[in-house]
Parts: sequence; structure tokens; C-alpha cells
Amino acid sequence: MAAMRGAEIYLLPTSESEMSSDLDTLRHRYEELTRFFSAAATAGDAVVLMVA
Repeated sequence: MAAMRGAEIYLLPTSESEMSSDLDTLRHRYEELTRFFSAAATAGDAVVLMVA
């Protein structure tokens, strides 16, 4: 895990306060994504999702 943190590949929270902030950010981003997909579906638009 230290190597991944050093390479900044997957940054894990280092404290309780950081974890709370990360969860808030994740919740906000999830809400943005659900609005995006909902709007695309309502408009009949296609969405391509690529996970690399």
C-alpha cells in the first residue's frame, strides 16, 4: 500500500477527518453522475462508459 500511495495511484485517507471528506466528495460525485445518466435517459441520448 505504501508503494501505491508513493506513486499516487490510489490515495487512501490517512485520518478520520480525511475519510469523512472523501465520502462527502464521493457522495457529491455520485449525485452528479445519477443526474447526468437520468438526463441522458430522459433525452433518449446514448452514453458510453469506459472503465480503464
